[in-house]
Amino acid sequence: MLEKKFIKKELYVFLEKMFVLKDKFANKFYPLTVARKSTKYAKKHFDLIYGFNYKLNVCEVGSYTGMNAGNILNVLPVNKMYIVDGWEEGYAGTNVEKSCRKYLSWRKNQVVIIKKLSDEAVDDIPDDSIDFLYIDADHSYEWVKKDLNNYWGKVRENGIIGGHDYTGLCPDVIKAVNEFAEERGLRLFTMDNDYWFVKGKIVVPLFLNTDGSCGSVEDFEYFMNHNLKPFDTEYYKLIKKVD
Repeated sequence: MLEKKFIKKELYVFLEKMFVLKDKFANKFYPLTVARKSTKYAKKHFDLIYGFNYKLNVCEVGSYTGMNAGNILNVLPVNKMYIVDGWEEGYAGTNVEKSCRKYLSWRKNQVVIIKKLSDEAVDDIPDDSIDFLYIDADHSYEWVKKDLNNYWGKVRENGIIGGHDYTGLCPDVIKAVNEFAEERGLRLFTMDNDYWFVKGKIVVPLFLNTDGSCGSVEDFEYFMNHNLKPFDTEYYKLIKKVD
């Protein structure tokens, strides 16, 4: 019993030291996690639309520790990024907010932090100004649906709206997202708990099966990690359906 308690205590000490190092060297070894599928898709999407010399305005609604925001900043060529989060006590709180601000401090010239609930921050973001919007705030049906509707007008033509936790563990997210897609007549993409829509022309119709569902993660990753364009032979080897 004493040995188990000692090991547990040593583990906590080790983890505490790792978090200290993470904050200390965040600007040098950041980000530490893998970008989500909607972000990777967005990179390929905007490359095909704009070429390889462009800047985007992005927004994340619900950033928590800022980890995903950091990944977005690392993958996409960002001009400005809005971070919207209220960091309410009982869910996130002061320490998480501090961690987020510290985590993103290395890109402070690009990041605009709006400490408000999502419905209170809508007017702080100009209409038709966002290229990539990511929603990962309150996961209740009412809030997900509200965020999608409130921020739809903030996204430019050919922009992308994505979000997280499209999974059986969050049925309210699935319900709200499916309804929104049907009401707006949007093609819904889903993979690895991520979902996204394109507000305009779909230029990357990759990994769709003949029934409209997503193909394999392997196909997706191969395409995203290679500089393929429509009409390349390798591109057509991966496409299951092209609209």
